Amino acid sequence: MKLSDVKSTGDSIFIPALEQNMMGAVLINDNDEVLFFNSAAEKLWGYRREEVIGQGDFDVDPA
Repeated sequence: MKLSDVKSTGDSIFIPALEQNMMGAVLINDNDEVLFFNSAAEKLWGYRREEVIGQGDFDVDPA
């Protein structure tokens, strides 16, 4: 399932469920661009979602 498919369905609970997840969730498209970054991911990696959404060089390994 693609994020664009999820966003096109108004009654989807997929994105809100990821946002409320206690685990860091990052969705990356086929072009390696970050599409979604939840608040737990902000705490895990130390970046605000505004800093990573749309970026194509985000390293998902929280070293």
